[in-house]
Amino acid sequence: MEISKYKNRLMILILASILFAGMFCTYATETQDVPFQMKGKAVVVATHKQEIWIRSGPGFSYPVIGKVERCTELKVLEKGIWYHIEEDGKTGYVYGSTFDTQNEYLPGRLNGLIVGLDPDGQMVMDVSTEAVSPWSSAQNPKMEERIFGINSKIPDYEINLNVAKTLKRILELEGARVILTKDNGEINLSNAQRAQLLGGESQSNKVKCHVVLRISCNTSEIADTSGVTAKLQSNATARYVQISETIISQIAQRTGLPGVKGTKIGNDTFLNWSRVPAITIELGYLSNELDEKILVDPQYQTAIADSIRDAMVESFYEVDA
Repeated sequence: MEISKYKNRLMILILASILFAGMFCTYATETQDVPFQMKGKAVVVATHKQEIWIRSGPGFSYPVIGKVERCTELKVLEKGIWYHIEEDGKTGYVYGSTFDTQNEYLPGRLNGLIVGLDPDGQMVMDVSTEAVSPWSSAQNPKMEERIFGINSKIPDYEINLNVAKTLKRILELEGARVILTKDNGEINLSNAQRAQLLGGESQSNKVKCHVVLRISCNTSEIADTSGVTAKLQSNATARYVQISETIISQIAQRTGLPGVKGTKIGNDTFLNWSRVPAITIELGYLSNELDEKILVDPQYQTAIADSIRDAMVESFYEVDA
């Protein structure tokens, strides 16, 4: 009799366990966040994180398979609690709170556009000379100027290169093809050589860019001189004057720097040698303490790159769509 009671209690316990497990499984299934299928179309989603860890699966228990530094946006294949992302041809998962979904967009707005980027300056100075333009016998140093932050002593070429690399990445996310004159500060290229490279006139590049942007920092003997501005070719058309103004306006809004209208100049070797429309973007003055704080800050460098991207989309996507 006691054995029979024991068996009955055991059966009740087993049935209760099965029922409880079934309820738990049903609950887990019903509350699981099913990823939103993009049906083959990826979106690009903004992020304000400076360092992003990518995992092999959708959970913290999965191993880290990669890390992205100084990232502003990632291509997203599926959205859920964990985002299924693609980075450099590889896929993985990133926790959803990493992203700013208010600023997501479909890539491809700059499809077909070829952009040349030249981060001004370099580590090694070259005081030998070259013609200031293809039609002039006047000579300028090939690469003489170097600017340092008034307090940080950070050289201009480092800042220019950081902004240019970030800008290259996000323009490519938009669908543009981007040609960069150099990817490190040790490469020695003169002003004319850089312009010829981006115009498709060098051995290393035969592709002619549609537009060229030179990323540069400014300096002045007057300490309170401040602001973002631009230099344009002496024969710049009204359209490219407007593009320069759009770039200046976007950077000024994002950084708080004053925006100063660009000027056409005739004695700039890089601009004179460019056979395609070219704009030098002067990001700010390293001789000004407030400008310098912005220019050396990695987050502001990313914001500047974002601003230039926005200006390029505004200038080319709406016109050519």
